[in-house]
Amino acid sequence: MKYKIPILTIIFLLMSFPAHSAHHFQTDLVSHYPEYNIGDVFVFNTPDMKSTVFILTANPSKPGKGGPSANLTAKTDFGSGGLYNIHIASDKDIKTGVTYTFIFDGDKIRVGKIDNPNAKIGDKGKTLADAQVGQKFELNGEIKVWTGRILEPYFVDAFDFGVLQNSITMGTLDKNAFKKTAKDIFTNARISAIVMEIPNTMLSPEVYYYGTTAVMDHHHGNEWVQVNRMGNVLMPYIFLWDSPATRLEHDQHRPDGDDRHKNTISNNVYRAASVSGGQKNVTEYANTVAEQLTPDVLMYKIGTKAKYGIGSSGGRPLDDDPSDVVFSTYLGIPMSDGIPNPKHYTESFPYVIPVDRQK
Repeated sequence: MKYKIPILTIIFLLMSFPAHSAHHFQTDLVSHYPEYNIGDVFVFNTPDMKSTVFILTANPSKPGKGGPSANLTAKTDFGSGGLYNIHIASDKDIKTGVTYTFIFDGDKIRVGKIDNPNAKIGDKGKTLADAQVGQKFELNGEIKVWTGRILEPYFVDAFDFGVLQNSITMGTLDKNAFKKTAKDIFTNARISAIVMEIPNTMLSPEVYYYGTTAVMDHHHGNEWVQVNRMGNVLMPYIFLWDSPATRLEHDQHRPDGDDRHKNTISNNVYRAASVSGGQKNVTEYANTVAEQLTPDVLMYKIGTKAKYGIGSSGGRPLDDDPSDVVFSTYLGIPMSDGIPNPKHYTESFPYVIPVDRQK
């Protein structure tokens, strides 16, 4: 069975880098199981600083063919029978911590817990609760949970980044690339979200967070396979862009094996930073970025004001501009796509903006 490449990979890899042919990406599970395509993960403080919010988004609507406005169709909020996992580790080696599992059956949800942040793919854990999509509920009277369809909180000018990336492959840097169209690819988009608000007293002083999805795939001998993994923003699309096999390996494996990706990350950063000319010691800079991105998790120091940064313990709040952080880190110079935050978030639980799934 052959799989097609997902939309973001088409934009970042095919449109931007025509030297790569489409058949390189036909084994990507994400497009075969679009409901399990992870959009983003977020971790940040509540306004009262007493709890921490963990969000996983998935099943994004697709950008339209005629422009940045999104095609809002989606068969369902979440896929049925597969797993959506929120992994919260207490150490950088991903050995201690917990995993919260979410299994959907239409509008029904079953939430489980595993006392391991890196449990076997397909493990469902001990059942904590059964609930409904779109309704707020609690786990053990302490953890708040909400799931449902929302306004897409992420924003980026992916089209013009493709122009910039193409200039890098040609050995120059088009510093005006983001001025060519300056359009948010996710305008009017929708995505599904799982939101958890956990009291800080239940968490370690620092957490290492990532999200995964998994399905029972009959194309792989009726075995559980990991469809997608998400930690840092745009990690596989930018820092692993020239190695489809490495990107696929990243998506289908856990972060405890990310050291094997350091050379690919370092090489790509070295190429970009060499062209930009913003770093005195490009080799040292590229190696530092590779260290910061492995393992590929969001680090967050509990009880602090969240602010996203590569290699920082600032987590990732909804009100940040993470794309600019990634572009600047990749190039080794300040770089912004100029897209304003659409502010698709609120200051109270569930912090995202729910929408009617039919709109």
